[in-house]
Amino acid sequence: MKQLTIWLILLSFSSITLAGCWDREELNEISLISGMAIDKGKNAKYRLSLEGVNAAELNPKTRSQGTPTVVYSIEGNSISELAHKTNIGLSRKAVFSHMRTVVISEQIARAGMLEFLDFMERDREIRNDFNIIVATECQAVDVLRMLYPLQRISTAKIHVQLDTLTKDWGGDPNIRLKDFVNAIVSKGREPVAAVVRIRGSKEKGASVDNIQKPTPDGLVEVIGFAVFKGEKMLGILPVHYSRVYLWTQDKLRRTSLTIPCQKNAYLNMRVYNSNTNVEVAYENGKPVIKVGIKVETRLDGSECEDPLEKVETTMKYETLTADYIRKEVASAIATIQKKYKADVFGFGEKMHIYAPKYYNKVKNQWDKEFARAQVKVQVIAKLRRTGLNTNSFLQQMKK
Repeated sequence: MKQLTIWLILLSFSSITLAGCWDREELNEISLISGMAIDKGKNAKYRLSLEGVNAAELNPKTRSQGTPTVVYSIEGNSISELAHKTNIGLSRKAVFSHMRTVVISEQIARAGMLEFLDFMERDREIRNDFNIIVATECQAVDVLRMLYPLQRISTAKIHVQLDTLTKDWGGDPNIRLKDFVNAIVSKGREPVAAVVRIRGSKEKGASVDNIQKPTPDGLVEVIGFAVFKGEKMLGILPVHYSRVYLWTQDKLRRTSLTIPCQKNAYLNMRVYNSNTNVEVAYENGKPVIKVGIKVETRLDGSECEDPLEKVETTMKYETLTADYIRKEVASAIATIQKKYKADVFGFGEKMHIYAPKYYNKVKNQWDKEFARAQVKVQVIAKLRRTGLNTNSFLQQMKK
């Protein structure tokens, strides 16, 4: 009898634990949302646009001549409500757990209308690994409509594009939702984001014909680095500022440099390892920020006439590389100090850790302190390899 009771208990427990997910939804009843675009509405505060995946067009066996995604827009005063109201036009429930990219129009970003980030941070279905980008020279929804041959889902293409750019060159600040929100509430850091635009025709890029051409009529490209103060965007800087940002965060591992070595001649240096150390202090009534960078490089190409077998050439190229990086980093930081007075690099957070007494006195006006801070950049560059050939065939041609 005792053994029978045990078996009944185990059977009851199994029936409960193996019953399946109580909130499961069938794939044919939902629409996976890959991307979201937020523009200013014509008749309301926001216009929300969603990119839903047409799974049948992604399968080679079931693919026809249809579009791989469906973009639907709706206006209202709350992104939270709009996200659950899309079925006034769409047939299936929108599921946001696979969302890869959120595109914000420049108009929304400059107006500081980012209250919807609170909804995204709270919602249990929305993950934190999507890209936050700003669209300039176009509406945010236009970015969702651009079709691309290799990644047929527009926002998935952008996600892969930004990830690859970060790893290979450093053109995306690599910001996620938590990073952006934490920077808004921090008194020692300001938010940043990548900026994209549409190159070519918005209308032709949204056509199915665009994915059948070797040179697409419309293409989303990364063109800059957005600087925010709080929730408002102040301006856009060139894309190489993203590389400087990553350098200051010790997140840049690989990039390529084109360095002048003589008149109309350049070195092509490939950085394949990089480490950054930032130190802060308060000296003589002024904040002092020291950025130390160490890089390991290889020579990718040279138009210069220096003999590579000589030690003097290696030392010369290391000096040229170090000076080039130092000037680029120092110039970018100085520009942001003078033009925007916004500490996007998080130096204030460092000051809070290493000089808390001083920081607590100035934390409410840290951006002013950042603007007058003395920044010192030191770079050590090592040339580890020069490739398979000792000297270039260009040198042999000149002999």
